[in-house]
Amino acid sequence: MTLISRVDFFTSGPYGDWVKLGEDDAAPYGFTWTGVAEGRYALMAKAIDAAGASACSVPVEVIVLNASSPREPDNPPNTIAGLQYWYYEGS
Repeated sequence: MTLISRVDFFTSGPYGDWVKLGEDDAAPYGFTWTGVAEGRYALMAKAIDAAGASACSVPVEVIVLNASSPREPDNPPNTIAGLQYWYYEGS
């Protein structure tokens, strides 16, 4: 078994391509995306092991609204075990 050595994070580009947002080489793997304009985005993660083999997550769609302050969701729809969700409500 080969362990994950890095996870790259992507968003959908304007031409149907994927644009790399960042990477993390330490578990738990994560990325903070700042300065995001309002709109709909598809996000994907790509895990790469030490041998260079990789696998991609299924893309997920997110909607970014005018953010004021984060709050934990009351009852988040479509939750996936192991993910942390935060909602931002416009001011």
